[in-house]
Amino acid sequence: DVGGPDVGQGYTGDPTLAAALVRAAVAGYRAGGLISAVGHFPGEGAASQDPSQGAATVGSLMGDLMSHDIKPFAAVAGTAPLIQLSDALYAAFDGVTPATLLPDAVALLRRRLGFAGLVMSGDLLAVTAATGSTVADASVRALKAGCDLLFLPGGATDAEAAYNAVLAAIRQGELDPRSEERRVGKECRSR
Repeated sequence: DVGGPDVGQGYTGDPTLAAALVRAAVAGYRAGGLISAVGHFPGEGAASQDPSQGAATVGSLMGDLMSHDIKPFAAVAGTAPLIQLSDALYAAFDGVTPATLLPDAVALLRRRLGFAGLVMSGDLLAVTAATGSTVADASVRALKAGCDLLFLPGGATDAEAAYNAVLAAIRQGELDPRSEERRVGKECRSR
């Protein structure tokens, strides 16, 4: 993140320098044989607070996001193995849905930036705080939005609820695991 609501969370407020530092970090992780997770797309530098602490808003419009917060993500779109979405609410999208649940946020990352790695949801417990929904609902919605991996830091009860909801969505035809597997497999092999 460029800047960030938490002091020390982002590298710097300068998007060009942040892009260079994120690029170097991703390369360093790769050289060390580690997988890096770059987050939180499309950037939380202007967030009203840390999204893990409660509903956070980013009032930036798309032009501002592209010229500032998204620059570091664009710099590593061709090399990062994984990018994590934000749980913040963005005026550039609909202003009420966390980015991790927005197909438009995933489309921006994949189509406009050309990212072909894995997309991980934001903290789905934080999503429930922002939306009033359940972990189960947030898990299915994140997969429908285009997430490849779900980040659920809660306990076994939340993990089981998410698993059961995803399984039910597959059984009801809301999610097709075969099409998702082919998409993810193709994108990972192309890296």
